[in-house]
Amino acid sequence: MTEIESNEAAIRNRLATVEDRLLQVEKRLNMPPAAYSHKTRSQAFAN
Repeated sequence: MTEIESNEAAIRNRLATVEDRLLQVEKRLNMPPAAYSHKTRSQAFAN
């Protein structure tokens, strides 16, 4: 395995870990991923 391939594998592994942790948080909050909106912070608090 070359260094580039090793680095890519490490990044993919870290991404998978982040995805797993995010899923755990979503389950704790009981919020499905579709419930999120992509508003900016200023749009979210503009009311």
